[in-house]
Amino acid sequence: MNRQMSLFETSFAAAIAVAEKNSLPTFVVAAENKPQICFVLPPKAGNFIKPSYWEDLMLYLTPGESRPAIMLVGPAGNGKTTAAEEACKANSYDYLVIDANEYLEPADLVGSATYDPQKGEVWRDGPVAQAFREGKAIIINEFDALNPRAAMCLQSAMQDAGASGQGRYVTTPGAAEHDRIYPTGSCPLILTANTYGTGPNRQYVGRNTMDAASMDRITIISTGYENEAAILEARGYSNFTATRLEAWAKTTRKRIEDNALRVILSNRTLLRMAQMIERYGRSFEVAIDKEFLARLDADTRELLA
Repeated sequence: MNRQMSLFETSFAAAIAVAEKNSLPTFVVAAENKPQICFVLPPKAGNFIKPSYWEDLMLYLTPGESRPAIMLVGPAGNGKTTAAEEACKANSYDYLVIDANEYLEPADLVGSATYDPQKGEVWRDGPVAQAFREGKAIIINEFDALNPRAAMCLQSAMQDAGASGQGRYVTTPGAAEHDRIYPTGSCPLILTANTYGTGPNRQYVGRNTMDAASMDRITIISTGYENEAAILEARGYSNFTATRLEAWAKTTRKRIEDNALRVILSNRTLLRMAQMIERYGRSFEVAIDKEFLARLDADTRELLA
């Protein structure tokens, strides 16, 4: 750094002194042909950035008044699962997380009757049945990747309890001692998805069309990419890098939409780019090339470079 300082204006000495006093690593970047000294800041404690839909999500998860099923719908890597987990914590829910795919069967969700050498046929709870017994929330990631037949086994878990208070339950076919498990407390289901249950599209080809009766039971919250500079800063990256990446991402996403490309530019990519720039010391252009353009075919690269 001392040898680099000899090339730059002496006014940077003050910035370096602050960094050394606080044991902050530094890096040098160029902006409009002028060197900039940036500090590598540690991640902020409690670095979750609340999305614009946070108030609605918290409202729908109000203990004792929660909706039975809520689905966060939006593009990949925009923090849906993180928001779901943080909302559970904020409402003091313990929770289970299920990562869905089209190969999950109803038994993987609800449970099934199995054979025990000592006891004979016994019922084994799946994660949803377990959560209902234990009073936990359930987060199901990639809900629209589920086989719709498997999703149908959650119909009774996603419906309102009704006037009797007995209308919401998990069906346990094959269980000797019971055929229903009622929730202990609210036990909300929080689903994440990239589509509105309408099936595959140009971006998300591994999605299934969900049954209309399933979708009718769900409260939908639409989400998007937002607060990306703030998220990067909360992870310890500089305002200079964060705002530059956010602006670049907005421009690039517009090109993706204008050209109807099958390309995702998520916040995960921006985090890797920020790491490439500030932790690995590479230039902004190199970070774009290695973390984004390198995964594209030649024609797409030409459109987005």
